[in-house]
Amino acid sequence: MTASAHKSNEEIIEEAKVAFKGQWGDVILAFILSAVINSLIGLGLFAILGVIQFIASFIFSYEIRGLLSLVLIPPFALIWLIFQGRVWIWQSNFVLRKSRGENPSFTDFNNLFLGFTTKDEIKSSLLDVNNVLKLLWPGFTLLLMVIAIDLGYLLLIVPGIIISFMLIMVPFVAVEEPQLNPLQVLQKSADTMNGHKMKLFYCYLKLLPLFILCLLPCGIGLLWFGPYMSFVLAKFYDAHRINEVR
Repeated sequence: MTASAHKSNEEIIEEAKVAFKGQWGDVILAFILSAVINSLIGLGLFAILGVIQFIASFIFSYEIRGLLSLVLIPPFALIWLIFQGRVWIWQSNFVLRKSRGENPSFTDFNNLFLGFTTKDEIKSSLLDVNNVLKLLWPGFTLLLMVIAIDLGYLLLIVPGIIISFMLIMVPFVAVEEPQLNPLQVLQKSADTMNGHKMKLFYCYLKLLPLFILCLLPCGIGLLWFGPYMSFVLAKFYDAHRINEVR
């Protein structure tokens, strides 16, 4: 175990503060771009499906249109999930690299559409089952993380908080170890946070006054606090990522 794993919360917060200086504009832009692209992809797929259904309403009976919906919705949902995962990975990678003092380019955003820029690429990407499963890994990882946390909160507040802390490093693990499948990514995050959940909780408590301060001007300060908190988590990850999968 290296010395980095023994960093105190004060050191982690200070490192995040130094790394975040002058980076707010780029990080908030990355967050906005991610949200916009996710929305546009979702709306675009929904619009295409709507157009197909509209045309089908002039050609087929009600029963056939219902069957057509059952056939079309799964592949559309899979495509949506693929891009949700890609955008999530891109944003997480951007934050992690920025927190380490690197200068990732926004042109990397073009990589989100690799394999989907031409008709032949789309056929090649979606007709190979193994390739489709690999494309879906980031989206499935994100989906499993959300489901696990939501189930925890359905049980009670405390289990939800514990599961949230267990899976808090999932985005960074998914970025750094793309060869892992979704379950392995969740397990790696849980292993990384083993013995450190209370430390992260205390880190949150130290940042609580700052969070409350950001809430005061009608919550506008959260536009700063959210990106800053992402750097804190990235630094926390770097201080504990040496743990191995069990």
